[in-house]
Amino acid sequence: MDVRLQRFNTGLRKFKIGLPMPKTRLRRFDTDLPIFNTGLRKFDAGLPMFKIGLPMFKIRLRRSNTDLPIFNTELQKFDVRLRK
Repeated sequence: MDVRLQRFNTGLRKFKIGLPMPKTRLRRFDTDLPIFNTGLRKFDAGLPMFKIGLPMFKIRLRRSNTDLPIFNTELQKFDVRLRK
């Protein structure tokens, strides 16, 4: 687990507060989706597959306010904002 992934996991703790998803599901993404393991560089490339399984998740990501610095740096297009 590199520094980037660790920072991302730390953010997921606050992330699940705004999402109706169980923590176990979020944790599973780190191991099952290689896009998360590569520092989210290929997040956009793998997003279509991600959207198919989690349409609500995509909508929430688009509408929120930032608290995750890694999203701002790696996913400038996404600009994730967490709702409090």
